[in-house]
Amino acid sequence: MNINKAANDEMKRVSPPTIVEVVLEVNSSDKFGIVLVREKKEEYFWRLPGGLQQPHETIEGAVRRCVHEQTGLVIGQFRDQLSACTRPHHEYGLANYVACNVWVRGDPCSSDAYESGLFDFYHDTLPPLHVDTRERIREFKEFERNVRYAGYNDGH
Repeated sequence: MNINKAANDEMKRVSPPTIVEVVLEVNSSDKFGIVLVREKKEEYFWRLPGGLQQPHETIEGAVRRCVHEQTGLVIGQFRDQLSACTRPHHEYGLANYVACNVWVRGDPCSSDAYESGLFDFYHDTLPPLHVDTRERIREFKEFERNVRYAGYNDGH
């Protein structure tokens, strides 16, 4: 057995993989909303862009790679980490999830594997969502309300 493969297998067994989920905000003079994706081959429900962090990547690197692969967009600015938790995953048993919020400019484009689109979630004009995506969007809306409320109380 290859030693590197054995070490990787042991690492997978000992520590759950990390999955990034990204709330991509597009905010320009003529467009506003969040970007959602779905796999063309089988997915009915839309979800946040994201995926599995590779062993050599930082969280930020994984976010940048997944976003670019799935939407064609390049991240402008990281805003906030929205949540981090460990929860069940259908393939890995358990996985570490990190959700973050970033700003991008431009139009999402579809690839051979993914369809992507810009949606206005403030007015609840969203397509059918994966259950985890509904939860992340709820967390994000709550986070945004708290930030705005705090800003108003601080005189901003």
